[in-house]
Formats: sequence, C-alpha cells, structure tokens
Amino acid sequence: MFADFDAIKVGDTRTLTRTISEADVRRFVEMTGDDNPLHVDRAYAEATSFRDIVVHGMLGASFISTVIGTQLPGPGALWVAQNLEFLLPVRLGDTLQVSCAVTAKHDRDRLLELDTTIVNQSGQMVLSGSGKVKVLEGRKAQPAASDPGRRRVALVTGGGGGIGRAICQRLAQGGMDVVVAYNGRADRAQATVEAIAGPARAVAIQADLASAEAAAVLAKRAAQAFGPIDVLVNNASPPSAPRLSPSLAGATSRPTSMCR
Repeated sequence: MFADFDAIKVGDTRTLTRTISEADVRRFVEMTGDDNPLHVDRAYAEATSFRDIVVHGMLGASFISTVIGTQLPGPGALWVAQNLEFLLPVRLGDTLQVSCAVTAKHDRDRLLELDTTIVNQSGQMVLSGSGKVKVLEGRKAQPAASDPGRRRVALVTGGGGGIGRAICQRLAQGGMDVVVAYNGRADRAQATVEAIAGPARAVAIQADLASAEAAAVLAKRAAQAFGPIDVLVNNASPPSAPRLSPSLAGATSRPTSMCR
C-alpha cells in the first residue's frame, strides 16, 4: 500500500514522542561507528563546557525519518532533501517531541515540503529545519481490455441523489461497477453506494467539477478504484465545468457519454 497523495493537505501535522536512553546511544554508535567521547564518556563530557554527555544530534534527527516513513506521508515516502539547525543539546533521558508539518504540496511531482521540528520536555526547541518528500506511486496492474471476465466500470457525476442515483442503480443492475461522483453531499453519495452494493461494487468520490484539476483527480481516483472507465455519465456539472473526456478518464475503450 502507498500513501494517498491526493488526501494529504497543507497544514497536516504528525508527531512522534521518544525518550532518549543509553541503549539508544549504544545502538547508534554500533550502527554509525561515531564513538566521539562527548557522546559516550561521561568523565570526558563533564570536562567540557557541556558538563555532561551530549546525545548525537543525528540520533534525534533520525526520528524525523520515522515520522516521514510511518505517518506523514507514510508508506511510499522518499525523503529527498533536508536542512537542519541544531539549536540546543539533547541529554540522556530527554523526551523529544518530533513533528513534521506539510507547508507546500506539488501535485505534478507528487512532492511535499515539510517543516520539521524537535522540542524537548521543557518546551524548548532543540532542532528546526525543512525537508522535501516525494510520495511514490505503486505500479498499477490494469486488466486487459479484451479480458471477458473484467467487469465494466461506469462513472456518474452528480450520482448522489435524484436522477443520478437512479442512473447509478440502473448501471449496477446491468452488471457494472459504479463510481458515484459528488460535490457537497457526502451522505447522499454514500447512501447511493449502500443502495447498490451487492454483486456490483460502488465507491463515492468527491470532486468539484468547476475545477479542471479536480476533474482530472476524479478521473484518476476512479480508475485507481476499479480500473479503466468504460461508461461516463455527465449527469450534473455547472455550465462552466470541464466535462470529463475519454483521455481524462483513462479509458481503454471509448466511453459512452450520456445525459448532462
């Protein structure tokens, strides 16, 4: 599984809390070979201006990788750039709060810009910086168009209620999997999904079709859910909305466009 890049928003934040122990320092030394006495020899460290052992700066910073790889963005994250400023020393026994927050998002490159900070148990910031993370996309196995066992897929805009719901139900009864596209009423779209669930598969996907970018994202997410789109029903869209096209829908066969 890969992180859902489309679901990540600017402002999203994830935090990890970790208390640094002597065992953590020993493992870090064994892994890196960095046995600087400032980090491992208390008598040596006490003779310096620090007056006690200072934990490796990169040991604390390594937990930024933990947040990126497991929480934000999570699986499929590729950490591509980072700058760091070490503001205060970290001591044995310190409890660190490691945070990453999305400050910018670049859809074309699937790239996130992150603000990265570490704060100790006293509320003091010991590290600050910024990073860039690319969110990888899994290779999708698309069923062959000629596969007689593949279920056909329909995408219905405005499928949450009224005529849209009736269209979705009729397509499902005809043996098609249905993508229910909606804008403002998630409850109605989900009710449509539940009404037609059974032999047919159905999923609700939100999209504001007044935006060309949102229409492209809708087509992409629909294809990710069930595969190539065979039937496209432009049931509801504003007059200025960009109509989904065969190329946007990623169809392998020519879609059927029905009533507006």
